[in-house]
Amino acid sequence: MEVFMMKKLKSKLMRIVLFMIILFIFSSCTITIGPLTTNYNITINNDTFVTITILLSGGLPSYDIASGGSGTYSLPVGTVIVVRRTSLPLMYFYIDDDALHVDTDFVLDGAGYTLYAEYGANNPYSLRVTRVL
Repeated sequence: MEVFMMKKLKSKLMRIVLFMIILFIFSSCTITIGPLTTNYNITINNDTFVTITILLSGGLPSYDIASGGSGTYSLPVGTVIVVRRTSLPLMYFYIDDDALHVDTDFVLDGAGYTLYAEYGANNPYSLRVTRVL
């Protein structure tokens, strides 16, 4: 009798599991499993006399840093950082002191980075990037 009850319980359990699998297959539910992201601290200094806005990718909030101020943020690896002048939203800062104005963004790929928004000789709005390991 006990063996019969165990078989019946196993059978019932198998039907429940099979029903749940079918339910997941035919329902509109989706499950996304991703790797855990690594966060790194980055310090951003504003060495200009205007307020700057830090724009971050991935739906992260933007930040304003006043003249002479700085901020340290814990951001996921791969975050794209764009800096612009708050009072002139179309005036973006460019990586290094490049006169060509090609790169307006910086991608966080590790630890130890510090960004400096500053006025350059070739480009009036430049970002100096340093890495302290």
